[in-house]
Amino acid sequence: MAYNEGVEFIDLFPQTNINGIQDIGNILSYSTINVTIPAPSSNVTTQTITISTTASQVSAPVYMFLTSTGGTSLEDYLTIDQFQVQTNSLIITRLYVWPTNSIDVVLIFKEEGVIS
Repeated sequence: MAYNEGVEFIDLFPQTNINGIQDIGNILSYSTINVTIPAPSSNVTTQTITISTTASQVSAPVYMFLTSTGGTSLEDYLTIDQFQVQTNSLIITRLYVWPTNSIDVVLIFKEEGVIS
């Protein structure tokens, strides 16, 4: 916001916070959960890992990114064919190749209308 003062514009910076925004329910926010995925003890197709989720996280689009470095982390991460988040669970599916080591990942949830 600005107003014209002769030949220049003067900026106006109203004092507010996120709760002062109209239609606050349409705000986009992100939340994250760090997870350690252990290597399974056998060649199981599905692996379930317990995590703490909220109802909005379960219904939100989710992305997974590798945070481990070194060793075979990338190769172990690439064994994940698909994943899904359910209430307090991360379900990993592997179809062809199994990991040899545990890896660390971050889950990023794209939530709408969440203000904390």
